Parts: sequence; C-alpha cells; structure tokens
Amino acid sequence: TVLLVTLTTADINFIKSQRLLCITRSTCYFSASASFLQDMSGNSFAATAQQPPGFLVNLLVNDNMGPILTSFDLDFNTAVLVLHFNKPVDIRTFVFTNLTFQSVQNGSRPNSVYSLTSGQVLSGEVDVPIQLSSIDLNALKL
Repeated sequence: TVLLVTLTTADINFIKSQRLLCITRSTCYFSASASFLQDMSGNSFAATAQQPPGFLVNLLVNDNMGPILTSFDLDFNTAVLVLHFNKPVDIRTFVFTNLTFQSVQNGSRPNSVYSLTSGQVLSGEVDVPIQLSSIDLNALKL
C-alpha cells in the first residue's frame, strides 16, 4: 500500500529553507507518532518517533529549479522594496547592482533604466523586504 501525501506550499517552502534538511538522501528521514493514521480495522500506526532517526527516504528528487520573481511592491514613503518569489531564496546571495528598474517592459528608451547601487535586505525567504538607499530612492523618484 502506498500513501501519497501532497505537502502544502508553506510546508515545502519551510523544508526548502532548512539548509540541512533533505538536501541529500542521507539527510532525509520520516517519522510519525501512533496517532498519524489508522488502518481500516482501527489499528494505530506503528510509531517511528521512538525509532530514531525514522525511515530513510526511498527516492529524493532534488530541487533544480531557480526561484521566480512573482511580483514586487515599492513604497516610496518607507523606501522599502518587497520582492515576492515562488520559493525560498538565500538572501545572503542578493546582489543589489543586478536589480534594474525600467519604465517600459523592454527597457528600450533612453533614461528609462535604473540599476540599484546598494541597500539592505531586511529579512525574508519567500517575501524579501529591502531597504533602499537614499541615493537609489531619490534616483527612482526622478
């Protein structure tokens, strides 16, 4: 018998955000308490919580898709830019100068493009708030 469990987006994002959890097959175990489920006769699940480390994953398919920016918010009053991604991102890898604002979709007009120079990532994994520098904020307001 196979039980297929579909994880919620919140659960899968939490697992992905843990740097040492389910990165390789040897770091991915499953355990559950007796109240996890019952069989058709009402017998409780044979708990694995008392049998550390639990069951080793049989098949682990690693995440090989890069994050996608799904939307962003820009507040000129607070100088905060919030980037919304489809999955957790490592904010330590953020490079400000690689983020460019454009006044048109393809950025083809002169003076319609501005790349950030600096800032501070405040927190986040899926929703990433960034405090813009005063130089960048003033340039974007022009």
